[in-house]
Amino acid sequence: MKYFLQFVLYIMLSSAMLCMLCILSFYNLLTAKNTKLHMNHGNYPYAFICSILAFVEGLLFAYFTFDLMSEQITSIDDNQSYVDDLKK
Repeated sequence: MKYFLQFVLYIMLSSAMLCMLCILSFYNLLTAKNTKLHMNHGNYPYAFICSILAFVEGLLFAYFTFDLMSEQITSIDDNQSYVDDLKK
């Protein structure tokens, strides 16, 4: 139980970090002096789409792991497993 909670916490933090890095990279791209130089590269559209998908995936995974962590904390507070809680 302790290790699962640690795992979920670390995964949630890493997915939140992914979202933050995507936001920072978008900000740096939009405020760069030579923005057109980056946008004229042949693979720019693919990289842009993949970075948007990574951002969305990071948000969804952060929400998923937050939900798992809140369920674990609730089961620890109630001193019963999730299955026992469903049986009531």
